[in-house]
Amino acid sequence: MLIGQQCYTLVQENIILVSLVKPIADDMKPLLGDEKYQIILKSGTPQDRMRKLLNFITTTKLKEKLYQSLLKHERFLVEDLESSE
Repeated sequence: MLIGQQCYTLVQENIILVSLVKPIADDMKPLLGDEKYQIILKSGTPQDRMRKLLNFITTTKLKEKLYQSLLKHERFLVEDLESSE
């Protein structure tokens, strides 16, 4: 099972595979705040939005929340990344 930092690193390397960025950003909003949330949503492509989101993930707590959100919204991607480890 991946944990926060490992998941964060794999997502950075496979950013193009994450398609459900808005629901993930919605989950992260309480921890990131409205200003950062709006910056994420106003970015162009899903990949741009995911890059912005990852730029704001700076603590272990945020990485753990990202992992939980990815499991919730991109379970098959996480499982695929875990199996490729």
